[in-house]
Amino acid sequence: ADYAAGLSAAVRARIESSEWERQKQTNETRKKEIASLEKWYTELREKGQRTEQLVDVYRHLTTLQREVAIDDKERLRVEESAKAYLLEAFQQYWFALSNSQGSDLKTVFKVIALWFGNHGNEEVNQIVLDLINQVPSFKFVPLTY
Repeated sequence: ADYAAGLSAAVRARIESSEWERQKQTNETRKKEIASLEKWYTELREKGQRTEQLVDVYRHLTTLQREVAIDDKERLRVEESAKAYLLEAFQQYWFALSNSQGSDLKTVFKVIALWFGNHGNEEVNQIVLDLINQVPSFKFVPLTY
């Protein structure tokens, strides 16, 4: 559980970094460039030009489209992995809390800290609700002190 929580935190830190934001802005700029290249390519084709310029624009356009598609897939993959690690951490903490006999103060506080850190995520809220309903209530009593 701690391992999955650590992975989730590491990926989340990457997503929240300034480098990630710059990469996102660069990707948006490249998408605008693709739109203008598509327009230019269409204009050249409508004029009936079969010049080297048309070929160059097409090559640049397709290369840029491929690069942007790869970047989009990578961003999506990283964001999905952060979510998967987070949900896995909750599942493992849930398993630990529901199968242990004593009071697991450290685990309870980790679950609460993860929950507060991701309170805007509906899946996390649902998991915590399920966890609270299935884990014995005496394990949460130390939170009241």
